[in-house]
Amino acid sequence: MKQPITGGFAPSYNLQLMTDAAEDLIVGVQVVQAGNDQGQLEKGLQEAQRQTGVAAKQAVVDEGYLSWATVLEMQRRRVDLIAGGTELDARHKTLNQQNLERRGVTAPYYPQAFVYDAEHDLYLCPQGQPLPHRGVKQEGEGVQRHQYRAKTATCRACPHQPQCCPRSGKSLGSGRTITRTEYGQGIKAFLEKMKTPAAQALYQARKRVAEFPNLWLKEKLGLRRFHVRGLPKVICEALWACLTYNIQQWWRARWKPRLVAAAA
Repeated sequence: MKQPITGGFAPSYNLQLMTDAAEDLIVGVQVVQAGNDQGQLEKGLQEAQRQTGVAAKQAVVDEGYLSWATVLEMQRRRVDLIAGGTELDARHKTLNQQNLERRGVTAPYYPQAFVYDAEHDLYLCPQGQPLPHRGVKQEGEGVQRHQYRAKTATCRACPHQPQCCPRSGKSLGSGRTITRTEYGQGIKAFLEKMKTPAAQALYQARKRVAEFPNLWLKEKLGLRRFHVRGLPKVICEALWACLTYNIQQWWRARWKPRLVAAAA
């Protein structure tokens, strides 16, 4: 797997834990060799159902698992997804902002300075020039990126071109482009849900439920690195570690209260 710090490659495994919020127990364990968590939620829910015999009705995950395809898949499965809300769109805006900065676009000509005219489906730049609709890009199911671009001749004649759409090297450049994102009904419903206090409260509770087992395995068992190689052996080590965690949790939940009561 590619390493995030060094940028190189090394033998690595991605440990996936599914935890139950009611009992604070690990109900599913998977070891994959994927560099990120994209697409792992669906597999995790299947593993948890195989282990428990019960299909999950709600899933609370961090933004690493979140994609628009996952949002729609959870809706098809009738699973109430609680996730990072607008993180995906914020990530897109951040990348776009970084790209503008690298190109030399100045703050007065960032996308938020352009005004959208819904009646004529175009944008007006800070100098009042129109950017008509030029096409749409389908970004997976449920997300469309509408592109608006000014005429090349208009931008070349504008005295503010160096601040708005700088030329790249010897290139004469083209007209300024703005992108508008349009979501389908399923994604709109998800985004609106994540704005509610109830959804945000559930999302904040994720840290206690999901992060604690990972921290426990690292601190109590020292499982920061696997001690074996080969996927079957690694899965075995992961299962033993998670079984140890569950036994400890069972002890706390069943026996410790009795001992405290008896001592009192």
